[in-house]
Amino acid sequence: MTQSELIRELKANTHFTLGDLMNRANILRKKGLLARGGRGLSARSIEPDEAALIILAVMSDTSANDCPEAARKLSMSKTVVIKDFGKLPPETVIQCEENGEVTGTKLLKDVPETELKQEENFDLGGQITMILDDPLKADQVKSFMVDSINNYAVLAFTDGSEVVFGEKDIEANSGSIIMLHGRVFRMLACAMLPEDERHKDPAYFKWVSQVVKIGNEQGEAAAQSWMKENPFNGKGQDQ
Repeated sequence: MTQSELIRELKANTHFTLGDLMNRANILRKKGLLARGGRGLSARSIEPDEAALIILAVMSDTSANDCPEAARKLSMSKTVVIKDFGKLPPETVIQCEENGEVTGTKLLKDVPETELKQEENFDLGGQITMILDDPLKADQVKSFMVDSINNYAVLAFTDGSEVVFGEKDIEANSGSIIMLHGRVFRMLACAMLPEDERHKDPAYFKWVSQVVKIGNEQGEAAAQSWMKENPFNGKGQDQ
């Protein structure tokens, strides 16, 4: 997927206009925040961090000229996640890390009490990039909301959990909220997959499961026939 293709997909699946999206992307390129993508067959594929920047630029609810700085500030919004391993069974195996690198594993019962709670900081730009880089993670996103007046954002997930970036005042709602449906993240993440990695698409798992089910119940010939009639479309859409 190229920058132009991503912009057109956003236009087709959101309320953003094509002109506004193209204008913001052009300004991001002029500021050196987006690589110039080339044209036609020479057009380069867009990277997840570039796609995240375009999304944050349009979600920032500022003018096109101000969107680079607004996107940068939104990208740097932080959240703190506390992992409380003390609530897990003693025989749980957890990863050991040092300077961000996994060094091994150990049983929870062997972890000192002082280490049972771990505080981790995440920035919004990094989280959006990670989601766009993995369709399985994108499939877990229910919605993404930005309140540009009160300077906070919320990632909501299908399991009912939410992660708040910035300082959210429950009693203060500016009414200036922009929402993006989770299906947009899934669609973009799947569209950016290289052809040889389409197995990471959640819809592909469902498609393969259906093929296997038909093969087990009706035989290989029936499964082959169903595959020809219902080819996987490669865009992360349910079959």
